[in-house]
Amino acid sequence: MCLAIPGKVIAVNGSIALVDYSAEKREVIAKGVAVKKGDYVLVQFGMVVEKLSKQDALSAIENWKKLNSLHG
Repeated sequence: MCLAIPGKVIAVNGSIALVDYSAEKREVIAKGVAVKKGDYVLVQFGMVVEKLSKQDALSAIENWKKLNSLHG
């Protein structure tokens, strides 16, 4: 199973975006989805697959934190 992970774009350099996942920051490919600093995105296999509204993203991030605390 592959999961898309929510995060916030904190920098963009061409087609590479730096995404903050709260626990870590990673560079991902942002081709095909126009993103800018401050956007919330879903990332799968190191690629942005979708932009999210702030409300949806914060809800998804909170759910991720809950899941991680169960396995922590």
